[in-house]
Amino acid sequence: MNPKRLLPCLVAILLASSPTYADTIARWTFETSQPGVNTLPASPGAGNWLTNIVAETPTGTAAGWHAGATTYSSPGGNGSSHSFSSQTWAVGDFYQFAVSSIGFQNLAVSFDITKSATGPGTFAVQYSTDGSSFTQFGSTFLVLTNGTGAPTWTSSTVQSAYTISIDLSSVTALNNAPIVYFRLVDAAAPSGSGGTLRVDNFLVSGTTLSGPPSITTQPQAKIVYWGDTVYLDVTASGSAPLSYQWYYPNLNSPVSNGSSGYGAGTIGGSTTNSLVLTYIDPSQAGDYRVIITNSLGAVTSQIAHLTVNVRTPIVTNIAYLRTLQNYTTWLPVDTTNIYSVTGVVTTPFNISGSGNSSEFFIQDDTAGICVFVGGGSYLPNPGDRVQVAGPLGQYLGLLEFNLSASNPSHSVSNPINTGNALPKPVLLDFSSLGNIPYMESIEGSLILVSNVYPQQSSLQFAPGNINLTNLYSKVMSLYVGANAQDVIGQNVPKFAASIQGVLSQYATSVPATNGYELDILQYADLTAGTPPPPILTMRKVGANCIMTWLDSSYALQSAPGLGGTFTTIGGATSPYTNVVYGSATFYRLAK
Repeated sequence: MNPKRLLPCLVAILLASSPTYADTIARWTFETSQPGVNTLPASPGAGNWLTNIVAETPTGTAAGWHAGATTYSSPGGNGSSHSFSSQTWAVGDFYQFAVSSIGFQNLAVSFDITKSATGPGTFAVQYSTDGSSFTQFGSTFLVLTNGTGAPTWTSSTVQSAYTISIDLSSVTALNNAPIVYFRLVDAAAPSGSGGTLRVDNFLVSGTTLSGPPSITTQPQAKIVYWGDTVYLDVTASGSAPLSYQWYYPNLNSPVSNGSSGYGAGTIGGSTTNSLVLTYIDPSQAGDYRVIITNSLGAVTSQIAHLTVNVRTPIVTNIAYLRTLQNYTTWLPVDTTNIYSVTGVVTTPFNISGSGNSSEFFIQDDTAGICVFVGGGSYLPNPGDRVQVAGPLGQYLGLLEFNLSASNPSHSVSNPINTGNALPKPVLLDFSSLGNIPYMESIEGSLILVSNVYPQQSSLQFAPGNINLTNLYSKVMSLYVGANAQDVIGQNVPKFAASIQGVLSQYATSVPATNGYELDILQYADLTAGTPPPPILTMRKVGANCIMTWLDSSYALQSAPGLGGTFTTIGGATSPYTNVVYGSATFYRLAK
């Protein structure tokens, strides 16, 4: 394509740009934000966003997205030191700019844009009011190649040939909106795979709304639940400044910020366009209105009726709660409903180690589960039977009750009775460590592991994790909590006949498949012992090596090295004799 044919297309767009806009909503010059330099990461990876590119004047946030891998940078702009640039473009890749247009109408955008010889040459402008559904404005436009058929793009001189201005005043949905989005979208495949595109001086402008207050979006009635956080919003236009005052339950009662008077509930935003009620109480149900004023008049909103219901707890057992987890995302499938279970406390101290919250485990006849109470210091004793009510959550793969002490719909009862016998621990077969559904079914329960070798990195137990290895080299983590004072400082045995604790999880990746750990609760739950004789015994007799093993169900295998492939020695039975001399040979038993 002849690059000189691009100029008429650009001129057509420029001529369509009227009227003149005197009011700046947001401008990105990239002198401060410098994508890829000050705003990182420079190479976020395929399909990832570069976000938080803050407008220099006054407020707004830009971002970039590429389906493939790219690198963002801030080379010279159009008459300035920096611009927004990236490489390796494909159809659908874009730059995005988001601003609030509250108080403005008749929006327009303008920007400087250029490309390298192999960069993307056809772009579309899209807009949105929700950041999800985008609409293309007008036809696509062509981008000038730097220095080809136009003056050279340089940081020392502004070249107006690269400036594009677009009048969006016909799109009334963009007027006076809490947030609007604009995208520059690659609409055609570039001629090369590594070409670059630069954008500079991205400006969003409009005209100021004037006149008495007028409500654009009325506050809406809502049905919420006890303990929820509620937002009542209104959008208005008119000459600035606009003043807001919320009222409840009638226009004789202005709302004030501070405590709501109901438990931990608070009120915020009573003189803004967004009223915030935290930990809503049924006593706060009723009619809310807002009056908006400026120097030219006042307007009263419609009534927004707030209904506050009380969630009825779903009474169930712990085994059912353990089915409400997605093993792919490792997240509970329901974090909204309030569930109620009754179980016996199995842990003697605060597992979380934090004085600002409580964490313990309970178990009923079906399974066990963690109970986390944020901001709560109440901690029942082992053997206490308690009733827990609240929503589900998870922490690093661990399914838990996720309670807030300040939420009135969440609760841990006083002990129904005390001194109950703890549930019998489940004997864990190390071969089950890879069976995720099974491990999930016993997570949160008391378990017992037997015949293990604790890792000897320290002679005494300290807070943190050590590995347990069984006779067949299977490995599991043992966790000593910061509050396990009965365990910390005790000797770590070379061999444990058994260790009892609760099965927890601390998995730092999703999906998680190997983060299970045994939380030891007290030193008396560890029984030291004498290791059994080796499974495979080797002794030298003359020039031969004689190997013996007790369990005939195991086959003898050999390999030339530890990193080599082990193969079964056909017909080998205990005792088995082999010549010592010659090349080194490694042996193992396999089942």
